[in-house]
Amino acid sequence: MHMPRVTPQRSDEPYAPLRLAVVTGAGGGIGQAIALELARAGTSLALLDNNDGSLSETVALCQGHGVDITSWVVDVANHAAVADTAQQISSSQGAPNGLFNLAGLIHIGHLRDADIADIRRLLDVDLMGTISCCQVFLPDLMRQPSARIVNVSSAFGLVGVAGYSAYNAAKFAVRGFTEALQQEVPDRVKVSCVILGGVRTGIMRNGLYAPKTDAAAIQHQFDSRIARTSAEDAAAAILRGSTQGRQRIVVGSDAHAADLASRLVAGKYQFLTKRLGLTRP
Repeated sequence: MHMPRVTPQRSDEPYAPLRLAVVTGAGGGIGQAIALELARAGTSLALLDNNDGSLSETVALCQGHGVDITSWVVDVANHAAVADTAQQISSSQGAPNGLFNLAGLIHIGHLRDADIADIRRLLDVDLMGTISCCQVFLPDLMRQPSARIVNVSSAFGLVGVAGYSAYNAAKFAVRGFTEALQQEVPDRVKVSCVILGGVRTGIMRNGLYAPKTDAAAIQHQFDSRIARTSAEDAAAAILRGSTQGRQRIVVGSDAHAADLASRLVAGKYQFLTKRLGLTRP
C-alpha cells in the first residue's frame, strides 16, 4: 500500500503533568519515545521491558531531567510477574496516575503455515499483557484524583488483512477490551485506545514469521512504503490525545484511512485491501 509521505505537525501544547507513569515496552520504539517525552515534562517513571539492555538505554536517555526513574525487567505475558512488579512500584514510588501499555509483537504469515506457539505468544503479549497491566495497576490508578490509561490497538484492529490474522485478532480484541474498560472506570480515569498506523520502529525486524514467509521482503516494504510516522511523532500524538482525554487516538495517515474505511464500508472493506495489494503477507 503506497501512501504519500506526510510530516506530522508537532504541537507546542504542553502535556498534562503526571506524577508517576508506568510505561511498558519502554526499551525501544514508541515506548522509549513516550518515556523520554514524559521525563522531559517532569513525570517520574516506572519503565518495564523484557530486554535488560534496551531498557538500560532508555533509562540513560531519561536521566538528567530531575525525575525519579525505576526500571523493571519483566515479561508482560507473565501475570504473576506483572502483579509483583506493580506491588514493588507502589511500595517504592507510590501509586501511579498514568499507564502506557506499549509492549507488543507482530506475527506475519498465513494461518495454514503458522506455528500455534507463535500465535499464542502474540496473544499473550499483545492482548493478555495489556489486560494484565490494566488489571494490576487499576486499583492504584482509581485512587488518584485523575489518571490516564493508554492501550495500543492498530489500523489492523479496525480492518482484517490476509497474512495478519493473529495480529488482527489481538488488536481487534485490545480495541474491544479498551472500549469496554472506558465504561467501567469513573470519569476521572481517562482511557484511550490508540489506532496505530505504520511507525518506524523495530516491530517488523523483531516480529514472528510463519514458515514460507519472506521476512526480508516484508520488512523492506514496511520500512520503505508503510512506516511513514516516526516513533517521536507517534509518541507526541499519543501524549496529546491522552492529555485531552480522547477515547480514540488515531496515529498516521494509513490509520486514518483504515478508520474511514471501517466506518464507511463496514464489513465490505475487503475489496479495498485486495485492490491495494494487502491480501498477501
